[in-house]
Parts: sequence; structure tokens; C-alpha cells
Amino acid sequence: MCKWRSVLDPSYRCRVPSEPNSDYCIFHKCGLKDTKRFNAAIQAQFTEEGAAAIRNPPFSFVGYWFPRGILVVEKWETCKREEACLPDVLRNLSFSEAFIDGDLFLSGAKIEGQADLRQAQVQRNFIFTDASAESVALQRAQIEGNAWFQLCRVGHVYLAGTHVHADLGFDNAEVAGSVFLSNTVIDGDATFTPARIGGSLLLHGVTVNKGMNLLRANVGGSIHFGDARIQGDLVLQEATIAHRLRLNFQELGGKLSCMDCAIGKSLWMPPPDVAVRAANFDGCSAKHLNLKVGTPRILGWGKARCGVRIDDKASAVSFWRFAQRTYVNEGKRQQADVSFYFERIARWKELRSVVARDGAKPAKRALARITRWWYCFLWLLDLVFLRWTTAYGASLAHLVGTWFFVIGGFGVAYSMAPRLIGQHAVCIWTLRNWINGIHYSVTTFATLGLGDFTPGASSLGKALTSIEALLGAILIALAVLVIGRRFMR
Repeated sequence: MCKWRSVLDPSYRCRVPSEPNSDYCIFHKCGLKDTKRFNAAIQAQFTEEGAAAIRNPPFSFVGYWFPRGILVVEKWETCKREEACLPDVLRNLSFSEAFIDGDLFLSGAKIEGQADLRQAQVQRNFIFTDASAESVALQRAQIEGNAWFQLCRVGHVYLAGTHVHADLGFDNAEVAGSVFLSNTVIDGDATFTPARIGGSLLLHGVTVNKGMNLLRANVGGSIHFGDARIQGDLVLQEATIAHRLRLNFQELGGKLSCMDCAIGKSLWMPPPDVAVRAANFDGCSAKHLNLKVGTPRILGWGKARCGVRIDDKASAVSFWRFAQRTYVNEGKRQQADVSFYFERIARWKELRSVVARDGAKPAKRALARITRWWYCFLWLLDLVFLRWTTAYGASLAHLVGTWFFVIGGFGVAYSMAPRLIGQHAVCIWTLRNWINGIHYSVTTFATLGLGDFTPGASSLGKALTSIEALLGAILIALAVLVIGRRFMR
């Protein structure tokens, strides 16, 4: 008898007689073999010819070595092709540990139960288009060509640990349950346009050496990209995800497109040490935004703590605009204000990086240079009067801190040089002198002008008084805007 043993099921024993001068039967013998005799032996299994002791159960091809590809046809008995011909209606089809020296063509197959291809090796393409099954198991399989699931109707798909050496396609597929692609390697593209998945799409540790496209995909559960590596673009445009979208990948080499993507619950962004180079979140909606290091916040003067890193300026503007909308819908006004703060920072970075295209005419290059310098000048004003002072209205603490900084700075100047406020022969190290300096600074900042102290004949004192009064008027006006905005909402 054949000495082949299955590593998946130790109780499985091949009962087919071994070939002459071999320890294995015609099914498990490696290398070239007589295709006609091989097909005749398979058809004998289907028609249950021979005693049960010398044949395997029908539709079970565990460990078989197919000399050519496999073809599913409606009238398999009359098919004269050299591939192994199988009927199109099967039950619990098993190709686990099988070696198929060609295509595994199951297009149009109607499998009642599971299609088991664990640890199978397909030397060309695996084609499951327009086929149906309760589940398809391809764990740790090797597919040297493409893996096509277009138009298929299945319950669950398991491809964990599989290596697809070309493209993986689920275009227009209908999966009632979930698709498991954990630790799968795809050397080409992975497409799900516009697939319908009733459960979740699990992509933990997946590696896609080109791009992944989920344009208009409909996922009834969640999409998880935990520790995923995608070398090309990730397209989620117009996708509908009922639960969560976790983008906690390790690497994304191309652009992330979430335009008009509808996320039912939350979007999880990658940690700050994983850069998103380019992205588009225009029209994207989610009920909740989860950043790796928590909610966005502003600490100190210009120290941004936002929990996400996007290199492209326009992409950062798009993301923080989306974040602001999300936090507003959640009722988190403080986070929405901080998102607006980061959006403004990214917007100014984008404006200051205006450059002419390669090969542009000298006039356009000169205009781009003038525009860039103009935006740099406006950015300086914005930096001083909006970003540092109020964080674009997101931080009342910034505004109060600016008040203390201006009043204290001018107060120290008046105290160190009493002549600036008309005080002569006054010792600068007395408490009274310092109280007078701070008092004059406060009244000038508030534009009260009490008249108990005046710059006198000092031109520098008059200049400092005018500058502080102007700053005080601006900062008080900003305070009215910031506080009024908070009360209005």
C-alpha cells in the first residue's frame, strides 16, 4: 500500500496500491505520470468503482500530486482534456497538501461544505470565480500565480499564512462571513472592488508588495490592518465599513485614499512613528477618531502632541479637517479646536512651500518666489498674533500666558529704567519701584491711561508705551473673540 501520511490528519491513511517500483500510489507519487491513467483513477473514485478498501473517499485529494492542472466542468465524464476533470457539484472538496502542476480552475463550482486547500501548492493560478462554497480554507498555501475570487459566493475565506506570487482579487465577491488574510504575502495587487463582506476583513501582518484597492467595498464588520505592510497605494474611497477601520500598519509606501469613506464606528490611525506620506480624507466620515497616543492636545509653546504623523502638507490639512468634523459630531469641542489648530499649521506649511513646476517659464518661477515670500511674511504675522497668542482660539491658557508675558516684560523694562516713566533718581532695587513699573505696564496694556505715571520726555518710553498699548488692544480683542466663541458653542 501507499506509504504517504498526512501531516494535517495523522489518522488519514492512503489505501491505494503503490505503483510498480515505488512506495507511493499513482496519486501521491511525485513527478510526471500518465495523465490518462491518473484521470481514470480519479473518475473511478467518483463512480465508486472498486472496493472501498482500495480507494479514498470521494472528493478528497489530500496530498495528491496532480501532473497537470485541475478543471471543473459540467459534463466531466466526457471531458477529453489532459487536466484532471472534476464535476461542478461537489461536497467537502479537499485539496490539502496537494501539489498541482498547473491551474486550479474551480470557476462555476458549487461546493456543498468546505473547500479545503490548506498547505496546497498551485504552480499557476487559483481561479474561484463565480463559484460557491460554505467556506474556503487556504491557510499556508503556495500559489505561484494569481488567486481570483471574483463573483464568488462563500461563507468565510481563510488565507492566513498564504503566499500569492501575483495578484489577489475579490472583485464583486460576496462573502457572508469574514475574510482572514493574517500574515499573508501578496506579491502583486490586492483588490476588493466592490466586494461585499458581511463580517470583517482581517489583515494582521499582511504584506502587499504593490497596492490594495477597496473602492466602493461594503464591509459589515471591521477592517484591521494591524502590523500590515503595503508598498503601494491603499484605496478606501467610497467604502462603507459598519464598525471599525484600524490603520495600525507598519508601513505604507504609497498614498492613503479615504475619500467619501463611511465608517460606522471608529477610525484608528497608526502611531506617530509610522509616517503616512500622503493621504486624502475629503468627504470621509466616522463616529469616532482614535489616535495611538490619545486625543490631540497642545502642550507648551509650539510643542504639538497630536498622535499622528503625516508628511505631505496637503494630506495633513485633509486629515485634520476630517478630525475636526469627527470631534464636532462627537461633541468633543476641545479636541475639535485642537484639530483646527493643527489644520492651520499644516495649511501654512503648504502655502509656504509654493514652488514652480519643473520646466516652468522664468516669469512663473519669479511669481512663485514672490508668492512664497509673501506667504512667509503673512505666516510671521499669523505666528505672532494668532498661533502663539491663542493657538488659533484653541487655548485660553496661551492667551493668558501671552498677557502675563507682555505685561511682565514691559513691567521689568520700566522697573529697570525708571526714567522711561518719568521717574528720576529712583533706586531700581526697591519694592516700590517694581510695583510702579508693573502698575504702569498694566494700565498701559489695558489702555486705561490713569495719568499717575507718564513717559515724560523719554522718546524710548513713549515708543514702548505706544507698542504696549497697541499689543494690549489686540490681545484684549482676541480674548473677546476666544471667550465669545466658547460661550456661543
